[in-house]
Amino acid sequence: MVPYPDDRSGCRRQGCAGHSGDFEGKRSRNAIALGDKATISRAPGVGKRVAERIIAELKDKAPGLATVDQGTIAVSQNVADNVAARPVAEAVSALTNLGYAQAQASGAVAKALQSAGEDATTETLIRLGLKELAG
Repeated sequence: MVPYPDDRSGCRRQGCAGHSGDFEGKRSRNAIALGDKATISRAPGVGKRVAERIIAELKDKAPGLATVDQGTIAVSQNVADNVAARPVAEAVSALTNLGYAQAQASGAVAKALQSAGEDATTETLIRLGLKELAG
């Protein structure tokens, strides 16, 4: 269970206590592991800053609890930290611009990397990523 922010972070205790169910389960663990602020901030009383704080504090603990592939987590974190290889970052960006969620795009690109190899081009990663998302 996620520790709830105190009153100083803009989340009233009453509001935070009321949504404990929103942070339980594999969806929240995956969102924390992938750094998905949008999913975390959907809980009542949790805004962008509180979601960022939750992710920052639990980022190291969440990958062990997450149900997504470790390659997906690595790609997502590398893209978020701006340390991903250029083709990987561009492929994830292209897929998110097409309307896929960051987690979906990262997962598809991670699987594309497994099949195409580390030296794959952006175009190859996008093509394989779209095939992964389609089927």
